[in-house]
This record gives sequence, C-alpha cells and structure tokens, in this order.
Amino acid sequence: MAYTILSIGVDIPSYDIERIKFSEKRSLLDSDIVLFWTRFGIFTGREKHKGKPLLNANESGRLHEARKFWKDELLSALQHEKTVFIFLFEPQELFFQSKTYKDPDDYLEISSYSHLPYQPTNLIIHKGTKIKANKDLGVLAPFWAEFMNVFSYEVTFEDERISDVLVVPNTNRCLGGVFQDDNWNMVFLPALDLPDDFTDEDDSGKSTWNQKAVQFGKRFIASIIEIHKAIKSSRERTPPPEWVKAVSYLLDGEQVLLENSEKLLSDIKIKEQEYSQNKEQLENIGLLRDLLFEKGKPLERAIIQALEILGFSAEQYDDGESEFDAIFSAEEGEFLGEAEGRDTKAISIIKLSQLERNIDEDYNRDGVTVEKLGVLFGNAFRLEPPENRDEFFTAKCLKGAERSGVSLVRTTDLFPVVQYLKKKADKVFAQECRKAIIDGAGKVVTFPDIPHA
Repeated sequence: MAYTILSIGVDIPSYDIERIKFSEKRSLLDSDIVLFWTRFGIFTGREKHKGKPLLNANESGRLHEARKFWKDELLSALQHEKTVFIFLFEPQELFFQSKTYKDPDDYLEISSYSHLPYQPTNLIIHKGTKIKANKDLGVLAPFWAEFMNVFSYEVTFEDERISDVLVVPNTNRCLGGVFQDDNWNMVFLPALDLPDDFTDEDDSGKSTWNQKAVQFGKRFIASIIEIHKAIKSSRERTPPPEWVKAVSYLLDGEQVLLENSEKLLSDIKIKEQEYSQNKEQLENIGLLRDLLFEKGKPLERAIIQALEILGFSAEQYDDGESEFDAIFSAEEGEFLGEAEGRDTKAISIIKLSQLERNIDEDYNRDGVTVEKLGVLFGNAFRLEPPENRDEFFTAKCLKGAERSGVSLVRTTDLFPVVQYLKKKADKVFAQECRKAIIDGAGKVVTFPDIPHA
C-alpha cells in the first residue's frame, strides 16, 4: 500500500513525501501521515518589539490566516485518524499587529506552538544532545535504534498524557513520546539535526541532496510508515455486546453465512489437533531466534532452551522469595545466570552486581551446599543486526567480571551454536561449548568454531 505523506516545514531528503510551506494552503485530509515543523517558516519580521521580531500589518495578516488554517487542518487530520508527527524545535516567538493595533502596547505575542491542536505542558527551551530511552520504546523502538544519532533537543516538557519514552538523562524532563486520545494519533519527536555531508553543490552553486542523503531519506520514511502502521493496528475495534448477537438483529444473508461458517468450523476441527501440535513445535523452534533480538522473559526462555540443547539441565527459578533468570548444571558444574537485553546500550555493571547478589542469595538458601558459578547473558543493541553492534559489555562490566570470575555470554554468539546443534546431535561439540563457558570465567566467552558438514 502506498502512503501519502505531507511534510509542512520538515525537509526530509526523500522523493516519497510532498513538501508544503507554512504559508501555503493544502488539505491534510489527502494524507495518511503528516510531518509538522514547529516554526513559522518565512514569517520572521524585520523590526523588533521588546527584543523579539515584530511583523508588519501585511505579514501579521498572512501569519494570522496561516496559523488558523494549520490549526484547523491539524485538528481535522487527527479527527480523521491521520498520524501526525510533531518535530519539537525551539519555539519561534514574535509580535504581530494589524491596522487596528496602532498602540505598541496592543501588539500580540504568539508562539509557533500556539496552533498545535495539543501542546505539551510545562514546555521550556532547553538544548542538548544526550537523549535517553526512559522505558520500553514500544512502537518507536526500531525507529529510534536506527535514527537516534540525527536528533538533538531544543525543548523539554512534562506531560502525563504523552508517554515519556525519550527523556533528558537523570531527569524527569521529557523530549518525545506518543499521545493518543480517542482517535487522535500524535507522535512528538525531538529536533531533527541532519548531517552536513548530506548536501553537495551543483554546477550553479546550489545545494542539493546527495545519494547518501536520499538513501537515508528512504529508510527514514519507511520507518515513519512502520510507526504509523503499528499505531493504527494497536487501536482495537469495540467488541460487540452479547445482546447484539440476538436473532432479531440478524441482517439479510447472515443466517446462511452463519450456517456455512458452522460447517466450515466442523471441517476445520478434524485437523485442529494436528495443526495445533505443528504450530506449537514451530513456535518452540522459532523461540531460539529470540536470542538475537529479545529482552526480558522471552530472552530468558530462549536462553533456557539453548542451555538444554547444550546438554545442561536448566530452569528458571522462583519460590516466591528468590527469583533467578536461570539455574543450570551439567557434569562441568552448577551455574546461576542473569539475562539482560538492551535496546541501544551495552550491558552495564549494574546487571553484573545483581548477578553477584543473586549468587550470594542462592548460596544462603537452605539445602544449597555449592556456590554456583555466575554467567551473565547479554543481548546489547538488540535491534541492530549482530554484525553492526558495538561492544556488548561496558568497560566497568568487563573489569568487574574479571574480578569476580563471571562468564560473559553474548546471546548472539549462542544462537549459531544451538542452530548447529539443532541440526546435528554433536555431543562432543556440545561438551566443548559447555567447557567454553567455564573457561570464559572473567571474560567474554568464545565458543568453538562450528564444525563443517
């Protein structure tokens, strides 16, 4: 499906969008997605009043008309379930006048945020480059993983109605998130700050987007579309109440279709058990891919399955008092594992410290006579292809592991190992892999090379 994307003021190097000036009038109802820039465009003002730009009467009239037009259009777009992306640049503040305002004290001050249908609350000008993902990014996760480096921030805000997924580090000041209300879909993003090397000069000296910029634009717009699709699919239709299913509410032709549906359902049930078993096997096999990109419980379950393939007896442990991601053992020894997946960062020493506390807590349990060896499973930069990822563990984590003798396992290294062992029951190789985890105490585990067929 082709999507219509209208961009007001936001200049993305893409041929897949229609660019519109703030001074133009273009219906947003033609769009699926709207990109909106929080600036006034050409309205800058040549004079000054109280230190801020002052528009003349002609400019004031045009700006007043443009502001009203875009406020109405944005509101209409949201009411018709378009997805509106707002790029939060520094507010442009100025004074405007008209022929009726002859006294300077009557000049009106306005902000380039004043025509937004919903304005973030407690907004202040605050500039910086360090942006933190405050929680699970949800629909923004793949987008932010790929494009975080082209954003900085020029404003911050505090607003309970906007999911504070992007924040200033170590503060509660928000930089971006998703606002959904009734059928409104708004995505607030920090200021877009494209690299200088995205433009070249043509023979006439005019700057044009180069090939690198155009390739970036294609990826950027494709990711914007994926956010739009994810938001749209997350809005569920209201389930019909039970009373509306009464025979008296049936429409012409429904009864025949209902009878046909019952017959088809009866036929399906004949193969249902076989299908269910096949589906369960398929899902269980596919769970191992979670080693490549998952976090939390899905990652923990994939690690347990991988350890069992390596020949360990493995389980998650939770007795109501103690909870451990993985307890596993084999003839090589007994181990306690901690798992962590990070969207855009390396695994920190905090997880290593938690693992060390868990080892002490386990050893203090009644009936435990052996202190288990620690293994930290890390899936850093989990949304990136494995070959593009940076170091999985921070320098402090590496140093701490060396001190405590904890083995560090990259879950992406574990995947090809178990992929091979699923294909071939190679007990010797599995034993070498278990030994590699022990030999990796205090460092990152290096698994043996996978045997050639």
